[in-house]
Amino acid sequence: MKAYLVDTDQNGIETYAIENKFGTRLEIITYGARIFKLFVRNKDGELVDVVAGFETPGEYMGPNPYFSAVIGRFANRIGNAKFEHYGKVYELCENKPHVSIHGGKEGFDKKFWKATINKNNSITLKYTSPDGEEGYPGTLKVAVKYALSDVIDGRVTISYEAKSDKQTPVNLTNHAYFNLTGDFTKKITDTYVRIAAKYISDIDEFMIPTGIKYPIKGTVYDFTEFKKIGKDIHKDDKYLNLVGGYDFNYILDTHGFVYPVAAAYNLTSGIKMEVRTTAPCMQFYTGNFLSGVQGRFKYNKQSAFCMETQLLPNSVNIKGAPSAYIGGNKKFSSKTEYFFYVPEKL
Repeated sequence: MKAYLVDTDQNGIETYAIENKFGTRLEIITYGARIFKLFVRNKDGELVDVVAGFETPGEYMGPNPYFSAVIGRFANRIGNAKFEHYGKVYELCENKPHVSIHGGKEGFDKKFWKATINKNNSITLKYTSPDGEEGYPGTLKVAVKYALSDVIDGRVTISYEAKSDKQTPVNLTNHAYFNLTGDFTKKITDTYVRIAAKYISDIDEFMIPTGIKYPIKGTVYDFTEFKKIGKDIHKDDKYLNLVGGYDFNYILDTHGFVYPVAAAYNLTSGIKMEVRTTAPCMQFYTGNFLSGVQGRFKYNKQSAFCMETQLLPNSVNIKGAPSAYIGGNKKFSSKTEYFFYVPEKL
């Protein structure tokens, strides 16, 4: 196992790599604390990059759909771009109609992070968000650690830690876009997915979770058994029509690291991906707005999918929702594992 600095570009963006003895290679850049590339083996023994992105680190400084970035302070949506806490209203950036999404106009995906190579060849990236940034209270110190296993191939772990000197809501995730073939000219509709969730969050016309748990057994949203992403994605359904595919918060049946909360596999590549997390929810998104994005490929609608582990979106505006606030002795801590392998039988 080795971790090392690969390059520093003219913008000051550093690229780091972690490689294990099996040949798996994870590349991280300090702009947005992003996964730059992730090479895993397919059924033919070839290394393929399964995450979407650009050719060069500097391109991430331009417009992009949050490719593989750490998202914060608050992932997903906050309704009406504001929240109230102990009688004080905090106004946020309304960077989409009626919502503040993924941290605001300049969220953590647009920040330069400081990277450190750890003794165990993991890489930790840190960022300090000043009091009032994007309208959020408190100085927030964030650390995100990327680790690659050298004991078993294809196991990537992302650990999140955050602390604040004032009470503030925090919800961190990674916005990686996956295609298990490594060929992003191919749609992901033939990929099989399973999600251990009996409910999704009900949403309004602006895709803002209302706090109501929507039962999904037997519906087009039900992935409790493996099915192709494309099986129901084009059916005439109110929510599918609204978002152009899947883009929903799944309320997980269980979380921790005992069982996978989600999995996906592709018959062409033979690659299976399992997700374990300590987070209670996961956004399953099928790249419905990727059309025309030019990166390492010309990305099209549904050429990649995301499995973004998270807290309940818009929880700051939902009465009785689990608290997303930290501050003082209360810290944010979350861990997610993406495990890629080729099983003997799919």
